Amino acid sequence: MNGDKEAQRDIEAKEKRHDIMRGKVRCPLQGEVDVELCFYCPFTEAVDMDSPIKSITCIPNMSMSQEDKIAYQRLGVLRLAQTIGNVSRVCRERGISRTQFYKYRDRYLAYGIEGLRDATTIRHKAGYGLSQEALARIIEINLAHPSIGCVRIAEMLQSAGFEVTPVVVQSVLAREGLGTKQKRIHHLETMYHQQQCCLSPEQIAEVERHNPCFRERHEESRYPGEILAQDTLYVGQIRGIGKIYMQAVVDTYGSYAFAFLHAGKLPKYAVTLLQNDVLRFYKHRRIAIRKIVTDHGREYCGNRTHPFEYYLSLNDIEHATTEVGSHLIHGFVEAFQRDVTDEFFKPTWKDKLYDSIADLQKDLDHWLVFYNEKRPHPGYRNMGLTPNDTIIHYLATLKVPTY
Repeated sequence: MNGDKEAQRDIEAKEKRHDIMRGKVRCPLQGEVDVELCFYCPFTEAVDMDSPIKSITCIPNMSMSQEDKIAYQRLGVLRLAQTIGNVSRVCRERGISRTQFYKYRDRYLAYGIEGLRDATTIRHKAGYGLSQEALARIIEINLAHPSIGCVRIAEMLQSAGFEVTPVVVQSVLAREGLGTKQKRIHHLETMYHQQQCCLSPEQIAEVERHNPCFRERHEESRYPGEILAQDTLYVGQIRGIGKIYMQAVVDTYGSYAFAFLHAGKLPKYAVTLLQNDVLRFYKHRRIAIRKIVTDHGREYCGNRTHPFEYYLSLNDIEHATTEVGSHLIHGFVEAFQRDVTDEFFKPTWKDKLYDSIADLQKDLDHWLVFYNEKRPHPGYRNMGLTPNDTIIHYLATLKVPTY
């Protein structure tokens, strides 16, 4: 009987010798693979790198299912990365992304070799077998430290005596709508907006990094037009014209934005945007502009005869400047410049060639209509409203100072 078992074992798991050719081995389970993967394969019995013909000897389980083959292949990738200490190189050579690699790693830490099977074969229990205290602690730590990942949260909980894995942490956060950093930041902004809590310095720093408008919360405008922020942004170059700049004005009440493209950095361009677009917009709605905040650039600051300073005094508008020596621009302008760069200029420069500033300005004007009237602004201060909605809502209250 024992002889029959041994014979059966010889049939199912027969020792095989594979020659190494140009750093590759023909694996009976995975096909052609890098020899380095064989070093970390559980079926490898011997490695001969000293003979004239280098070889690998293994005892593969030929009755292994396809799911098992895939799982052990992924395990080999994890062990290879752990040994050489270079995740990027392993991912590049094995044709997987870093995101997928870390997903495999977290699943392996949580479930062992079973976690490396396809996700559809892993069964999760509702509630994950965690106590209410553990669930509450996951959310508490996640919001208190919005930038840390699931592995770190699991380690913190384990040190406090909770049995929890990174995969379970991620699943809990996804179920609670906190699965990404962006969602956690928006949740903190909502809590602040609804005055549900006071944010910690760490939470404030993360929110300000994600949403520069939050830096200006200490001087909130009470109505549209009370405080506008203006700045200059370098856009790029057009052949035959040279460097192109953008004058931007943003209402700090609801992020309503105006923009004007020009060549060179002169005070007259800052005035042009105010005269042609900004003042006309607010005058049509009978809204008084109280103050404009700029940096200390030469296009904005000078003596009484400086064109920008003189224009503001003629229109009874106060001129304020950011703190001297500060490397930060006004938060609302920074947020707008980030949006217009990522959503308009980058894709526009890539897809279209412009011969004139006027053509680029025309496309920018179309985008501004979308930005101001159709694009919801999540987080502080609009909390999902469009900039135009904020103005409409406050005009309806009849509490806006007018001429």
